[in-house]
Amino acid sequence: MFSQVKVIRTTSPVNGGYIWLELFPETVSKGHGLKWLGEQLNILPGEMAAVGNDFNDLDMLDYVAFPFVLANAPSDLKANYPHVMHSNRENGFTEALARLGIL
Repeated sequence: MFSQVKVIRTTSPVNGGYIWLELFPETVSKGHGLKWLGEQLNILPGEMAAVGNDFNDLDMLDYVAFPFVLANAPSDLKANYPHVMHSNRENGFTEALARLGIL
C-alpha cells in the first residue's frame, strides 16, 4: 500500500505472545545497516555473520553468509535457518562465535 514504507513484524519484548509492527522508511533495516558498514570497512557479505532472534532481523540474516538464529526465536524463523544456537539466556551468541572459530 505504501511503496516507501517497510513494515516489519516483530515479537513484543513485553509478552512473547504479542506481535508488533514496526514501520520504517524502505531503506532502514539491520540488513541495510550491515551493507553500509561493509561498504565503509570493505567487508563483503560473504565474510559476515549475524545472530538474530526475531522477525526484525530477517534482512540482516538474509544479507550475511553465516546467519545464526537463537533458540528463543519464533518457530517460523528457526525453520528458515539451519544454524539454531542456544537462547539468548544460554549464551547463544557466544555459541555462534565458537561455531565460527572466533572463540
